[in-house]
Amino acid sequence: LGAQQLGRLVFSYDASRERLEIESVEVQKPGGGMLALTASAVRDATAVTMRDFPAYADVREKRVAVPALAPGDLLSYRVTRTIHSPPAPGQFWLSYDFVEDAPVLDEQLEVNVPAARAVTLKTHSGAEPDVTEESGRRIYRWKRAQPHRAESEKAGPAVGKEEWPGPAVQLTTFQSWEELGRWYAGQARERAAPTDAVRARASELIRERASDL
Repeated sequence: LGAQQLGRLVFSYDASRERLEIESVEVQKPGGGMLALTASAVRDATAVTMRDFPAYADVREKRVAVPALAPGDLLSYRVTRTIHSPPAPGQFWLSYDFVEDAPVLDEQLEVNVPAARAVTLKTHSGAEPDVTEESGRRIYRWKRAQPHRAESEKAGPAVGKEEWPGPAVQLTTFQSWEELGRWYAGQARERAAPTDAVRARASELIRERASDL
């Protein structure tokens, strides 16, 4: 099952704001052989779920077909995501869920931020990080192992009275919903402002109308 799931790697990204580089993909065979995929094995295309929505053409996927992946192989890959145009300059946020539906021997998450920068952190019970400060940086570290697959697979929002608890780790530099709202209002205000052409067309459509309705 693992070989089937990992035989095709898919990484999504927003081409208008990000660069995604697949630096390496390697398969080590139990007998000692090594297979390294070349750049030609990487396909870059519009995300499958967005093909019918031209407005989201910047949502793309890089896909890698891993040939002859079999049980017992060791698959290693390295991917670098660079945000060159942040949606909220000076702010950042992160959400992360630990793997629940497969055995994991060593899962690590590290968030490294300036020590003087205030961040809001929310985690599930039992998912609290180790926090250290080094050379003016504050580092949050999570280390987790789950040798056996969880009995019940993690699902999305539950139906009924039970509520989905959200991601295991949530972190943001926004200090309040009001601060987030002020940023979003600034983004929406410019897009909501009508152009001269829109104003002219609106005036034409409502000419001689007697009420707001």
